[in-house]
Amino acid sequence: MAPSNNRVADGLLASAHDSAVHDGLRLAVPCYLEAVDALIAEDRRDEATNVLAELLVAKEKRRGFFLGKRDQNPLGNQRPSVATKYAQLTRGFAPTETSLDVLNQIAIEFPDDFDVRVANAEALRQSGYLLDALDEYKYCKTLRSGDVDLDATLGEIYRQLGRDEDAVAQARQALSEYAKAGNDDAVSNLAVRMLEYAPNAFEESFDAFASFSAQTLEKHLAGDGKISKLEQDIDQLRLKFEDLEAKLEDVLSRMSRSEASAAEAMSALKRVGQ
Repeated sequence: MAPSNNRVADGLLASAHDSAVHDGLRLAVPCYLEAVDALIAEDRRDEATNVLAELLVAKEKRRGFFLGKRDQNPLGNQRPSVATKYAQLTRGFAPTETSLDVLNQIAIEFPDDFDVRVANAEALRQSGYLLDALDEYKYCKTLRSGDVDLDATLGEIYRQLGRDEDAVAQARQALSEYAKAGNDDAVSNLAVRMLEYAPNAFEESFDAFASFSAQTLEKHLAGDGKISKLEQDIDQLRLKFEDLEAKLEDVLSRMSRSEASAAEAMSALKRVGQ
């Protein structure tokens, strides 16, 4: 572990280790949790996450009156809250093999803990397990049916899986709900994303932008090159439609020439038969 300029967390960790050695891990749990809070306060998230992971997977021998000696996790009734804290800390960061294993374990153990399930879904998606992530996000949706961010995320996963129709349907639903809630940031971001992966849904995107005031458009589209990106998307759409129009004109022209040739052939046959 790298030394810290602030010795509070290091001291608490050392005290927790000593307590675990002398009193057993179960009695040392409060010391470890205090050390975790100190690590978080010192912005040492990775170390805090590692400590929680070790606590969640730890086993120690305990003797029961009826069952004799058995391995048992030392967290006891604090295990649900520790699982939730671990899930919250892992969100937004690249998953590791350890975090994937721990998240999978606690997702099975606490199936209705939203923080745990959505952290597991996010880790699966980031690791490329898209079908597993899709199922997990769908389950999260049953826990929080009104969470529109989940709809947007499901649309992205469908897009990654090549299921364009499902992606568009999910994105349209999310766009509608964001607009109803007045979430202009989410509306503008999703509308631009829809133009990228669902050109056939451009009407919804343009309708979303049309609903904005001039001030709102400037606020949400002026930064980060969004307007430039939007112009590029529109130009690409225009080129696609122009190309399609040219192809249709070519087909119609050939059909017209074919019909004219057929008419000439019929006329010639008639003259031969006369």
